[in-house]
Amino acid sequence: DAWDPKAHPMVYVSSEGGVPFGAATGTTPLYPGLHLIDAYSKELVASANYNLGATVSPHTVGVSQDGKWFYLEGARSIDGKTEIVVFVINARTLKIAKVLKQESMFQGVLRTQNLHHVTAFTDSKGNDRVALEFGFGSTGGPHFLLDPKDNKVVKAITMDDTGYPMGHPFLTVDPTGKFLFVSLKMAAWAGATHGIAGIAKINMENWAVTVITEVGDHIIGMMTTADGKFLYANDGEGSRTYKIDLALNQVVASTSASVAGRLAGSMPSSWK
Repeated sequence: DAWDPKAHPMVYVSSEGGVPFGAATGTTPLYPGLHLIDAYSKELVASANYNLGATVSPHTVGVSQDGKWFYLEGARSIDGKTEIVVFVINARTLKIAKVLKQESMFQGVLRTQNLHHVTAFTDSKGNDRVALEFGFGSTGGPHFLLDPKDNKVVKAITMDDTGYPMGHPFLTVDPTGKFLFVSLKMAAWAGATHGIAGIAKINMENWAVTVITEVGDHIIGMMTTADGKFLYANDGEGSRTYKIDLALNQVVASTSASVAGRLAGSMPSSWK
């Protein structure tokens, strides 16, 4: 074992890698890795880096519900070329147990996406699931649901499911574990109109999809209320927060997000 969970019953897990922020030019990049930090004493419990011949700066690290696995954006070198992959890491030993590679056809081109967020949840049938959410910006997907018992894919979430291009990869699940929410964005319309973002409400019991429309321009972050009646979604371009009634599946209110963002493609010179 790389660390003692009895001595550290609650830990935070943080990713690291790439070039350290503020580092001098020429600094040796860090290989992808993670830190375990005691939640009470704040001491560093353990850390590990994974040198498979390539570097990347992981955006996140996720944890399975039972605490057995960490999911980290990683990189490896194959025939001199860097591949961005996902490391499934044994939480006891901090050794890589599995390497997952994602690539898919998108608009006629083979595309590889980076891992962005990871969400662990239990569905309405009592199955533990880990959602690997791929992509950055407004071109998210595909996303994959894993069974943490064997870390095999049980479901891919693609445009065949949502019916529309996926947006920022920040999925959420309602408290019952029945509904999965995936952000959508018609990026091709961004220069001509507004209200082009939406949400795919996916029933994970039968995989039926309901599309909730006109949720701002670029959804970054969403979460249901504890009773599962409403979903709140943030528009990172319009600087608004939307309230969605999940019985009606429509926006019922919106308000300023208080902190002004910026419209896509615009930045006044006074901001620079």
